[in-house]
Amino acid sequence: MPKPNSVILKAILFDFDGTLVDTKSYYFGLIADYLGTDPIETIKLAEEVIELKLVPEDNNIRWKIIKASYIVSRKMGYSRIKSLRALWHLSRTHSKQFASAEPTEGTIPGLIKLKELGIQLGIISYTSRRKVDLFLSNHYPNQKIFPEENILTKGDLGSSKEDGIEKFLNIFNLNQQKELCAIVGDLGGDIIAGNNVGITTIGLTTGYAPSRILSKSSPSRIFQTLTELAENVEVPSN
Repeated sequence: MPKPNSVILKAILFDFDGTLVDTKSYYFGLIADYLGTDPIETIKLAEEVIELKLVPEDNNIRWKIIKASYIVSRKMGYSRIKSLRALWHLSRTHSKQFASAEPTEGTIPGLIKLKELGIQLGIISYTSRRKVDLFLSNHYPNQKIFPEENILTKGDLGSSKEDGIEKFLNIFNLNQQKELCAIVGDLGGDIIAGNNVGITTIGLTTGYAPSRILSKSSPSRIFQTLTELAENVEVPSN
């Protein structure tokens, strides 16, 4: 008997920042390191600042993160100069040290479980291929979780995430069964892109947007972690 919140799938596409990798803790942990502040307090304040600026249509919040870095520094009592230097430090170091970024809660066991179920897995993200490769080689060195051809980054997506989703539907041979492919993301823009194409859409609260914002984009499901998602995925009987 199916679980009440189950979803039947053959393939899942994952956003990267905030969905697979905890960039919120990573970016604002770098700010905390530079300022010498408590990282937990710094990350919590950043979360509050960013949440106030989120809208359901967001699909890339790079500039909101940059602005939040400056605002957080100022709110913690630092001068304009020091706050700008903290922002400069983030821009100078975040790419070089990206291998140290951690997965979001439940990501590693969740991906392994999905792989064991035989689900085809892909990444669709506006981030750089270098960052994706660094992260995967650091956390999954002996497991081919994502085949090379199943990773589309900013140089491969075309003009929109919808274009990238269409590419994956061809790769997975699911053009006639779109509902068996899902996109998983932490922002409303990921959900909207999936809805526009007609695939299943799943919001994760591991990143920047809470459930109340994700729900405004009308996802098929919302889960707290990737492990929770994996526990509710079922494969079609034929």
